[in-house]
Amino acid sequence: TSSCAVKDLGIYINDKLSWSDHYYNMIKEAKKYAGWILRTFTSRSRKVILLLYGSFVRSRLEYSCPLWVPYTKKDTMNIEAVQRSITAKIFEVSHLNYWDRLKALKLYSLQRRRERYCIIHVWKMLQDLTPNDINLSFRTNPRLGPVAELPKLISKRQSFSCLGPRLFNLLPSLVTYGILSANFYRSL
Repeated sequence: TSSCAVKDLGIYINDKLSWSDHYYNMIKEAKKYAGWILRTFTSRSRKVILLLYGSFVRSRLEYSCPLWVPYTKKDTMNIEAVQRSITAKIFEVSHLNYWDRLKALKLYSLQRRRERYCIIHVWKMLQDLTPNDINLSFRTNPRLGPVAELPKLISKRQSFSCLGPRLFNLLPSLVTYGILSANFYRSL
């Protein structure tokens, strides 16, 4: 079956309101740049590869990610495979498995980074640092701290308006009470 996809502000969405076309094009573009980096630069040192990866590849994999956050394991693994592949080329950590490489390189998985972006955006709405354009409401629970109210009728449970508040509500109260930005970011 063929579907019609529309690109708006760099994000693809198809007529079934699915992000699959976006995932495909984003991964293809990121792999193209990863290949370019590995062909162009002979150095496989941590400093060089991480600088180029962060500038050219990861930026493409994370552009506007709270909007299109993947919800199937297959999509998550396909996106994560790009980072897995390029970190395996770094000489100092090539002998380690993926999760140990991330630890040694002081990187987060792309899924963890996407979830962190969602949580930070909800926190910014709570602090009135960004417009609350999804009309998210908050209440204070004496035991849990600030709690985001989940929307009642959402057709896509993995949309930001549902996923962001759910992730935010999982945080311990010590983190959500971190009024200062520096404390909140460090706590995540």
